[in-house]
Amino acid sequence: MINKKYNEFLPSMQSAEDLVSQVDSLSGNIDLLKSRIENEVRQDLNVAIAEFTELKQQLERDSLVLSVLKQLQEVRKEAGKMASDRKVFLYFVPLTSSWVSIVNK
Repeated sequence: MINKKYNEFLPSMQSAEDLVSQVDSLSGNIDLLKSRIENEVRQDLNVAIAEFTELKQQLERDSLVLSVLKQLQEVRKEAGKMASDRKVFLYFVPLTSSWVSIVNK
């Protein structure tokens, strides 16, 4: 009787052991996949942060240049207005980077 019960139990025990082995293997594969995904995400995040930092710095530089250009435009408008009021001609001399005024008599 014990032999009969053992013979009935043995196949289900072997199936359970096979399932445990498959679960262990699958669990290992999942852990490996999780690790690979985390590494890829970490690398992509580092690249994105570096690109963002570079773009932010470029934006700051471009904003500064734009601000300076706007100020120069305002100065030029004011100088032009002053020149037309006084009948003075202003010329920008590129070599000396300065304004030269000539009074129109």
